[in-house]
Amino acid sequence: MEIDHVIPVDRAATTEVWNDTCRQLGLPRDFEIDGLDNLVPACRTCNRDKLNNTFLPGRLTIDLSAIKLRRIEVEKRFDTLSRKDHGQRALAAMAVAISEGTMSLTDLRAFERSYLNDRGVFLTRLGGLFAHESLVDVDRADIEALLDRPIGDDVMDLNGLTLIGPDGEERKVTTLRAYRDAKALGFFAATSYTMSMQTLYFERPLVLLSVIAAAQYPEKSHMESPRLGMCDLARLPATLLFVTEEISDSVFQGQRAALEGKTIHDLISNGEATVRSVSSQHLQIEHARNFTFLLELMRADTNADGYEELVLHRGGGPVDGTYRTAHIMALSIREPAGTFVEVSLL
Repeated sequence: MEIDHVIPVDRAATTEVWNDTCRQLGLPRDFEIDGLDNLVPACRTCNRDKLNNTFLPGRLTIDLSAIKLRRIEVEKRFDTLSRKDHGQRALAAMAVAISEGTMSLTDLRAFERSYLNDRGVFLTRLGGLFAHESLVDVDRADIEALLDRPIGDDVMDLNGLTLIGPDGEERKVTTLRAYRDAKALGFFAATSYTMSMQTLYFERPLVLLSVIAAAQYPEKSHMESPRLGMCDLARLPATLLFVTEEISDSVFQGQRAALEGKTIHDLISNGEATVRSVSSQHLQIEHARNFTFLLELMRADTNADGYEELVLHRGGGPVDGTYRTAHIMALSIREPAGTFVEVSLL
């Protein structure tokens, strides 16, 4: 195989000739004759047959468009391979240093943290319905692309999320960036259904992308070894539970204060709460005719305090009512054998 210039090199022999070529073919001013958008693989025979001929404008437009799409794919694959190669070289250098005794355990951990922070990849539950979604690697370098990724038809049975503007105008949004821009102009979700979709597929991913943009791998963690999570009820404060006070603090004032100093395990032991569903990464529980749902979204040092935080989706409401609340929060354990405490997310 050989490399062929779709637009022949001699069409750029001089500046005058090249300007004329760009004008005739409708090429952008920054089009490069030796750029990836003008290069394709060709067998020797085909390359010799084509020589310095130029395709007709219609055929050329189609070919250049196809090449551009392939170029974007090739660049992404090249970037992925480059990062993998960088990681393999780093691991090899680390193995040599350990075998020669020039790297201590402290050095190894510092190296690992630095390497992971350079990669900027975090295991995250970016969007979806509760425990039915999976954790995926989210790369900090992909944040801008994720802002423009359309929300799939499998998520919503309509062509986007319908928002209502201050003057009653309807606008449908299908990407996080479009939603963010519309919200800045005062658009909002007006029905229970669209508010639920807004929270799960637009608000939550936007918060998580902001977290990933600032997150680091922690210097220390009191919940990694052993790994603690939503099934460790004796470590979870009872104040995580939804209380009716969140609807009207003037009528139900004092409900949250009554949970201070208690754990969820304490309430279950006393028969005050019932677990409906639990795993290492999620918990659904009923207490005082209210339900609370907690779902782990990611782990990282999200606020630059050096400790590992557990980022949660917290939702809840009355069992017999329609009111629902949901938000993203962060928990951390600050001392060995301690309980989870709520901390600043960013």
